[in-house]
Amino acid sequence: MSHFVGDVRPVTKTTTLVGTRQGRVAVSLLIVIRYDICLGLASDSLISEAPMQIGVESSRAVENKRIFIVDEDEIFRAALQFMLHDENEAHEVASLSDAMTKAETAKPDLILLSRAIVETQGVPILKDITGKIPGVKIIVVADSAQDELARSTLREGAHALISKPLKIESVRDKVDQMLGRKTAFAVQFSVLG
Repeated sequence: MSHFVGDVRPVTKTTTLVGTRQGRVAVSLLIVIRYDICLGLASDSLISEAPMQIGVESSRAVENKRIFIVDEDEIFRAALQFMLHDENEAHEVASLSDAMTKAETAKPDLILLSRAIVETQGVPILKDITGKIPGVKIIVVADSAQDELARSTLREGAHALISKPLKIESVRDKVDQMLGRKTAFAVQFSVLG
């Protein structure tokens, strides 16, 4: 079977015997690989023609704002990276020390930092981050908006909070605000009584 750039075909079928108390059961897995992407054979024009997510403003992708997503949870990092990668240069980083090392060669504009990292490292780590990476904005991702530890990060150097459950629109809006793409506004009103 030959494979060409852009060719998508089932390339492997494996059968695995799974042991159960009742005997063995055959489980077939069909693996589909897009060779042009996995093997790096695609030209730049093929990759740039890939569809973007709905609701993405393509002019923002050109700005190339760099975001570090710092969390020990790989699935959570991947979810945030997926939400942001079309409009930003989003990097998944497993630890704060890895993020600081990476920042020496590729300074981030924004860091999305998990509450778990803040809890492990301590709230004062936020001042260390802003001291070592001048001008970086920090958003702490918390389990709840009422989380006292997360709220204390705002007093110690974090610029904003995002609370779970995360929605793509709210994450993008908060990131855009921190990167200066959108401004938060308030409407003043008074109640006549």
